[in-house]
Amino acid sequence: YKTLEFYGQSILTTEGSDWRRHRRIATPAFNEAGNALVWKETVRIVNEWFAELDTRAQAVGGACAPFTINAQQALATLLIISSAGFGRCASWNE
Repeated sequence: YKTLEFYGQSILTTEGSDWRRHRRIATPAFNEAGNALVWKETVRIVNEWFAELDTRAQAVGGACAPFTINAQQALATLLIISSAGFGRCASWNE
């Protein structure tokens, strides 16, 4: 994990008491309620994405226009983080 130290100390790059401190700080963010919220927002956003793909396909007679999956996944990730992490209900259709 030495290469990750470029980003600074973290739970991945420390050991001993430093690791315990990082773990203690990070642990509250990962709980069942948070996981449930992330899952709910992920399902909502992916369903919106698929609906958008379906709409595009129907508009051109059933074939979906090519798209870059990396860009689409990055957008989905940002929407999920925005919704679950910051409480801003972001939508695929915005």
